[in-house]
Amino acid sequence: MRVVTVSVNGLREAISKGFFEWLAEQDADVVAVQDHRVRVAEIEDDPALTPEGYQAWFVDAENPESGGVGFYTRHFPKAIIYGFNYGPGIWRAVICRRTSRD
Repeated sequence: MRVVTVSVNGLREAISKGFFEWLAEQDADVVAVQDHRVRVAEIEDDPALTPEGYQAWFVDAENPESGGVGFYTRHFPKAIIYGFNYGPGIWRAVICRRTSRD
């Protein structure tokens, strides 16, 4: 399994500068994305924000203009855990658990 992590400094801008083309060259199974700066509803509603062949698992930032984290995965994960139970505004995370490869 190949895992890639990247801070995109705004998902829409990164896509416009070739992020998905770069990602296609990486052959990554899981892509951890930081600082996406969009609302989860936008990612769910706009297929142009998810690269072909991947599913998106994201959480909103407390301030959408300066954060947000998530994953793109090629394979459907065994479990997705959103956040830590430490109260609002302390930690935002998406944790992906994957089954073994067939």
